[in-house]
This record gives sequence, C-alpha cells and structure tokens, in this order.
Amino acid sequence: MYKLYEQFERLIQGDIKEDGNATRCIMQFSYDCAPRKLYDENLILQSKATMSQSQFDREFGAIFTDDSSGYFKTSRMAACTIPDGESTCVEVKGSPNDKYILSFDPSWAESDSSDDFAIQVFKLNGDKTGTLVHSYAMPGTNLKHHIEYFHYLINSFNIIAMVGDYNGGVQFINACNESGLFQKSSIKIKMLTSDFERPENYKEDLLKAKKEYDLKDRKYCILRKPTSGWIRIANELLQSHFDHKKIWFAGRAMDEFYKKQINSKIPIKDLKFLRNIAEEKQSDGAKMIDFVEHQQDMIELTKAQCALIQIKTSPQGNQTFDLPDTLKRTSGPNKARKDSYSALVLGNWMIKIFNDFQDAKVEQVYTGFTPQFIK
Repeated sequence: MYKLYEQFERLIQGDIKEDGNATRCIMQFSYDCAPRKLYDENLILQSKATMSQSQFDREFGAIFTDDSSGYFKTSRMAACTIPDGESTCVEVKGSPNDKYILSFDPSWAESDSSDDFAIQVFKLNGDKTGTLVHSYAMPGTNLKHHIEYFHYLINSFNIIAMVGDYNGGVQFINACNESGLFQKSSIKIKMLTSDFERPENYKEDLLKAKKEYDLKDRKYCILRKPTSGWIRIANELLQSHFDHKKIWFAGRAMDEFYKKQINSKIPIKDLKFLRNIAEEKQSDGAKMIDFVEHQQDMIELTKAQCALIQIKTSPQGNQTFDLPDTLKRTSGPNKARKDSYSALVLGNWMIKIFNDFQDAKVEQVYTGFTPQFIK
C-alpha cells in the first residue's frame, strides 16, 4: 500500500509525466475522522487493548511508521539483506564446495488452514556467519511431498548439520529414514544426543557433540525441545545476530547467477512448492523459473513473519514470542503464520552450536601412575 501511495504522490506532484488530463487525490485519515457507522467501536476498543501503539497507529490511524513495532526490527533485517544480483543469492542447488545447515519445523496437519511445514537452508560463510539461501513452507500437504522435498534438499546441498523441532521432528526423521526413497538412496539421518539444555553444562555438551558428530555417517542432527528458557535464549541470539550482521538473507538471483540456478539439475517434476495445482501443468523449464522466483518470495515471507513477532511476559515472568493476538485469532488458508520464523530461529541457533563445537578443544587429562626412571 505504501508503494502505491508513493506512486500516486509522485503523479500528483508531477514527478511522473503522464499523458491525459487525469486528476488524483489521496485521502489519508484516522478511524476517528470517519463516521461511526463505518467501523465497529468494539473492535477499536479490543484492538487498543491487544495491539501495541505503533501497530494500532498503522492499522487504524493511517500512519506509515518508519519501522516495525515487533521484537525484530524491519530496518535491522533490511541491513542484513544482500542486494539483488550480488553473491550470495537464493539457490535451488548448492555448490558442492560450500557447506550448508538445514533447519525444519514440521507440521502434520493436511488442512489448508494448518501451520506450515517449514524448512530453511543456510550457507555457512568463512567468517562464521550464515546466509539464508533456500526456504520452504507448505501447509495442508501430505507427508509424502514433505519427504520428497527433504530428500531433494539433502541431495542438492552439502548439508553438514541439521536441527529440527523435537515436537514432530522425531516422527518425521523416522518416517524419512523408513521411506523407500531414503532407503533407495542409502540415506539415514542419525541424532546427536547433546541437548544443550543447561547453560552451565554448555562446554561439556559441546565436547560431547564434537565426539559424536560424524558427517560421513550422517550423524549430525539435533532435535531441539522448545523449552521456555531455550526460546528466550534463541530469540535473543537471533536479535543479536541481526544487530551484528551474523545472519544474512540472500538476494534475488540475477544475470549469471539466475542462469546457473534455472539450469540446475534437480528433480523439479517431483517437487511441490506452491499451494495451488497449476504448477503440475507446467513444463519443467517454466516450473524451474517459477521455483527460482519463488525462493525470493519465501525469503521475504520469512522476514515478514519475523517483523510480526511480539514479546510478552506473563505474571510468572515467563516470556513468549508470538504473533499479535489479533493475528492469532485469524483462520483459513491465508491466516498469519510464524513457522518460517521458527525454522529461522532454529537454524540461527544451530549455526552458533556448530561453530562452537567445531572450535571446542578436548583437554588431555592424565590419570593413574606415570613411571619414572631413577638414576
């Protein structure tokens, strides 16, 4: 809407020359300037009680604010977005020389109004930062399509570590390992047992994870239990990484990067990535073009979901990071969701864990008797 507003403003001011004698007007007024019959006063009172002041100003006051009022600022995320056409751009097939981390937040419901099954793929950079290069979010899709997409990602990206939500993640990994697709490819995902639950045991957990980690055996997955303490720590970590530019969003693929991606050899026929079924009637080339363009839309969706997140504190002192109450009450296929954000939080946390246990050093401890020669 703001872009449309700017376009009308430029037309009115004469910055854009246009043939014809059309005249235009912009009316921008708050709810309290409109006749009372045009709005529901109960809705206004309810919104005042549940929305932040900044959000209420945007929704009912016709005020364009310069930043989001959520926990994660839009301006911070914009500063962490790589310009279009520059490296690193969105990817549908990774380079075998690069390293990637995968995160997922599963959803089992097959209703169009269900939560998304969300997956994020991050490219690890040389300075221990990560860049979100691939994103997947699908509601109301059966398990078979999720497993096919998961299998495609494992074969198309050099995945060196993986993290998922424990709630549903155990069943999903087991279903993948037992599927004919994974068994035919001789792929079996194995778990690391370190839970990283207690901060005071963080060093011991890192050393334990380092000893268990085996890339060749695909023993590199952590299923994270979403405890209240971890949720707070992980969201604070993501906010800190936005502030210090340790997490990035890939830019749009253009020029030679775009050509490279649309010519990638992937099983595009078997992939379902849109909610409608029109894609099934497309040619492989057209579907591939849509797939690459779709990735940029998914990156923007992830940022939009982050911008909506608000922090709340209960009387007991527990903090929750969730959508505004007004959005949580929405339903239907186009309801507000936060699953791509959840997968982003998981992936950002895993980037730190992976870098830390790679740098962890095992101390040599000598016990017992050491013989000595006596002259």
